[in-house]
Amino acid sequence: MLGFDLFSEETRREAIISARNSGNPVLTGPLRLKQETEQNIQAGVLLFLPLYAPAAPVTTEEERQRAFAGTLHGAFRLTDLMEGILGSRSRMLQLQLFDAASPDSPLLMGRAPISADAAFQRVRNIYMYGRSWQLQVASTPEYEAILRDNSRAFSLVAALTAAVLFSLLVGGYLYLRERALRSSQALSLQLQEREARFRQLIEQLPVATLLCNAGGRIELANQRAGQLLASSTELLAGERVSRYVPGVLGEQTLQQLRETSQLELQAQREDGRPIPVAASLTSFKHDAALYYVLNLLDLQPRKRDEERFRNVVEASPNAFVLVDVEGRMVMVNRQTELLFGYSREELLGQPVELLLPEAMREAHRELRQGYIEHPEPRRMGGNRELFGRHRDGRALPVEIGLSPLRSGDEQLVQAVIIDISHRKEAERRLRDQADQLAMANRYKSEFLANMSHELRTPLNSILILSDQLRQNGTGNLSDKQVRHADIIHHAGHELLQLINDVLDLAKIEAGRMQLKLEPLNLAELLAELEDALGPMAEQKGLSLTLSIEPGVPATLDSDRARLQQILRNLLTNALKFTERGGVELSARCLPDGEGEACRTLQLQVRDSGIGIARDQQERIFQAFQQIDGSISRQYGGTGLGLAITRQLAEVLGGQVTVDSDPGRGSIFTVELPIAATAAVAVPPQLNGPKPGLLIVQDDAGFAARVAEVGQQHGFASVIRDTGEQALEALQHERFAAVILDILLPDISGWQVYRELRAANQGTPVIIISCVPQPHDWHDEHARYLLKPVAQSELELVFIELARHEHRAPLLEQEGEARMATPPRTEPPVTVQDPAAALQLSSPGQRVLLVDEDVRLIYSLTARLDDLGLQVVPATSADEALQRFEEDAFDLVVLDMSRPGVEGPELARRLKDEHGFEAPIIALVADADAEERERCAAAGADDVLVKPVETAPLRDVLRHWLGLEMDSIGSEEE
Repeated sequence: MLGFDLFSEETRREAIISARNSGNPVLTGPLRLKQETEQNIQAGVLLFLPLYAPAAPVTTEEERQRAFAGTLHGAFRLTDLMEGILGSRSRMLQLQLFDAASPDSPLLMGRAPISADAAFQRVRNIYMYGRSWQLQVASTPEYEAILRDNSRAFSLVAALTAAVLFSLLVGGYLYLRERALRSSQALSLQLQEREARFRQLIEQLPVATLLCNAGGRIELANQRAGQLLASSTELLAGERVSRYVPGVLGEQTLQQLRETSQLELQAQREDGRPIPVAASLTSFKHDAALYYVLNLLDLQPRKRDEERFRNVVEASPNAFVLVDVEGRMVMVNRQTELLFGYSREELLGQPVELLLPEAMREAHRELRQGYIEHPEPRRMGGNRELFGRHRDGRALPVEIGLSPLRSGDEQLVQAVIIDISHRKEAERRLRDQADQLAMANRYKSEFLANMSHELRTPLNSILILSDQLRQNGTGNLSDKQVRHADIIHHAGHELLQLINDVLDLAKIEAGRMQLKLEPLNLAELLAELEDALGPMAEQKGLSLTLSIEPGVPATLDSDRARLQQILRNLLTNALKFTERGGVELSARCLPDGEGEACRTLQLQVRDSGIGIARDQQERIFQAFQQIDGSISRQYGGTGLGLAITRQLAEVLGGQVTVDSDPGRGSIFTVELPIAATAAVAVPPQLNGPKPGLLIVQDDAGFAARVAEVGQQHGFASVIRDTGEQALEALQHERFAAVILDILLPDISGWQVYRELRAANQGTPVIIISCVPQPHDWHDEHARYLLKPVAQSELELVFIELARHEHRAPLLEQEGEARMATPPRTEPPVTVQDPAAALQLSSPGQRVLLVDEDVRLIYSLTARLDDLGLQVVPATSADEALQRFEEDAFDLVVLDMSRPGVEGPELARRLKDEHGFEAPIIALVADADAEERERCAAAGADDVLVKPVETAPLRDVLRHWLGLEMDSIGSEEE
């Protein structure tokens, strides 16, 4: 432009200097051309071509600076330039061009910013004439509609668009080159160099490029074109382009290229082999002559990828269906044909609901639309069964996985369908097997229940009669005969325990084990275990220690019977497998981790026995399993104890673990969740204040400990540390019991004991001393404990005292001032039994005994006869009713499980039809809650479990017939 100094503006000046120093054409950064008006302002660039003095050396930069004569330049308005070249095809692309040095000043902007939702987007970096440009190309909906299913096609767009830009600037370069040649013939050598650079630029294009004249002959080709067409650039020059790309310059093809910017064509190689290509065409004029720039992109890699994708889909073991937003199937694989019975041609273009059961089709359309609106990978049918529909109408159980796909502006859904018919069939077989196992388990439970009754019935007779024999009430048996009866009785009890273990195991496995959670005194429970198992330990010369650590609540909520069974099994097992040393049980509390509250009771049983190898420790908890056969032969046992122990612990919500090594003993640990109750369960309060305890101990710490335990059991305490103080207290106050030490600082504890007995023989005395008990000393109202005393022993002392305090007023009401022991004549040889001391409050009470087993009638009649009861037997329901009509009865003992007796029906008839008001006692094989409810519903007032044990029989007779204990019974309580 005349009058404008190009060197005065910084952007132009930098480009001119760069062109002068390098000797190469240089583009400016984005700028506003001086030709711009106020309308349609757009970005532009200037291309500067340096001119030098003729024949001047220009090898170095200094030489070029000295020889510099000026520049030729061309101005380019890029928006107009692109629209002029692309024409109507510009609507199919969104273009943005930025200069890397000036990113805030775009060189080229489309009609609208590039949308983030465009299906195809590419970014290309272009380096030319000293500038670094970034080309951003995105598809428009018009373009995507044409190339809907061609997900790789847009990579052509970026390459072809870049080629278009190169073509445009090449045209500009040619224009400047011609001007330069006209301006100075002296620049011919330099222009040749520029032409070489132009060819080099053509060579760097990422696609095969052919420059053709209007006649369709190739004037220039790059190396990529030669490689694609299996020829050379020299051979390609001068050839007709239609030889290699048939019909490319035909009117129809040209029109298609104008509309789509690219077109998939079939090219022909020099060797005659066809290859698929994507073609784009750009035209320009030079000296009024029309030229075409044809860019070709090899589609063979893409075709191979597509073929590979199709092979993968076809090789899939599952059905594959591609569905468009309208619900039409656009692609299926062979497995789809096999699964649903349709051919591929029958499925393509059809709604996907064709593959669903008719009842689900309408609802599926809404579900499909909801998925289109919120697409995400999803597995269908997680919480319900899904079915497809075969061509023949049968339902197919399936699992379906959905994934969203995009192709252009169209969203597709990929469905992978898995046929689970075989799995469903396997599940059905498993359910059938489970039902069969459940049925077998039910049959097993019924069998065990029946066998339990069948085993208990003869065992009942054995235990009752052997018990009578071992007591030798008439004194006519020899010592040997009594011992034999005692052996029979104990063997019967062992057999009963085995039967109970098997039944417990069956109950647990069937999920029928019922718990009775109630407050229990742990110290009392341990004391009972110590009394029961102490003789076994003494017989083997072992120590048996049971202790409770501080912090364990006095009263816990748990199932007393099951907890006792767990501990008895573990202690018995430990004593059985220990030859020397001892067994120790300790109880302690584990805090809950958030505070000091006791939430878990830990019971550990330690022994110094044979130990267990690590690889055998899990086996011992399996039913009927022991370490090996030699263990069973040497120590005996069935292998049920530990199995039941673990399962009982799990039923209680806890666990059992073992830590052991051969030769080093074992540690069995039971951890059970517990809830501590507010206080220890206290027997019913007496009328008026309860007498306190007199504690005579010179050890203040031990005396305070004893007083604390007594307070937990409801006893107030008076502590005296000398004998004289104790005697003075006894003169002024009555005490419920005296806890006495023998070694006192002033007088002997024996003196205190004698004066106490002279004044009150019935006051319980508990001597706790380090002095051993004299061999010739005996007092039925005293107990002797040797220091040190375990916590469990103290607990048991106060439990017995509480019972004594509860019974004393009852005896006084009957005219008995104290629990005296009248003299009695012992038989020659006897095994003491409290139930043998039962006596009738009104002799001659009549009992109707109904059972079809004559052995049970005989044995139980013998026991009841000894107690002075008149027993009338009946072996059937009809006979029982006949006996009832002939006589009056004070009690009915009725077998509820014998079919011949029809116990429940008989009990109902006695109560409802005959108005029987006396108690009915049911004989049952198992007294669980369900059985008790069944008996109560039939009219029974109480139950006895076969075989009938002495203690339960005693309790039932005492309760319902008013039987009392004589002096022997009271002493044994």
